Amino acid sequence: MGADGPASRALVRLDAEVADAVGNLDRIVLAFSGGLGSLLVAAVARKRCEVAYVVVGLRGASDVEAARVAQKFLDYPIAVLQPSADGAWRMARAIRARHPNLPLSEVLAIVPMALVQKEHPRDPILTGFGLTARTPTLRSALGSDTARCPGLRLRISRSTRVPLLQMAEAAGLPESFVRAAPRSPLEGSGIGPALRALARSQKVSFARLFSLDVRPDDYH
Repeated sequence: MGADGPASRALVRLDAEVADAVGNLDRIVLAFSGGLGSLLVAAVARKRCEVAYVVVGLRGASDVEAARVAQKFLDYPIAVLQPSADGAWRMARAIRARHPNLPLSEVLAIVPMALVQKEHPRDPILTGFGLTARTPTLRSALGSDTARCPGLRLRISRSTRVPLLQMAEAAGLPESFVRAAPRSPLEGSGIGPALRALARSQKVSFARLFSLDVRPDDYH
């Protein structure tokens, strides 16, 4: 692909957004999943400052396995944050309280990133979610969050992975990494199965588990 092609120009714009997010910082925490968006942001950010890679996932989760591969072959030193189902549930309720108009599926998509923020309250948080968030409501919620989301301003098609794949090629990322099947944050982290098990144990529907008119103590 030519150096002046659309993907290369998008990569330059992404670099500008990362530069704006990083500023003069020497270190930043990246909420890392090993997915395409976080790989692209990692490839750009590590050229500008030290990056601490934090992946949220239960034991055996796809995101953790993908991050381990990135650690081995791309030299990304990762740390694994393993949440409890209760902690993920409480975080989802907190997000829903902040964004009452956000669909539940999108509330839950933010949970892993929000858990990284909670674990690192004094550190600036970077995420690749800005490149992969598809709906206007989710992108608006991310834009109002304290995490830095490079890619939100890029005018790329979010109905297909092709532009991101082309950007990954322009960035020189190994094809074996970027061609992996996409994973949602909820399922890739393993939080989805854990929350569904929690709902079953409490004998309530999955949606009811996150109703704001239910007190946390009702399930404990």
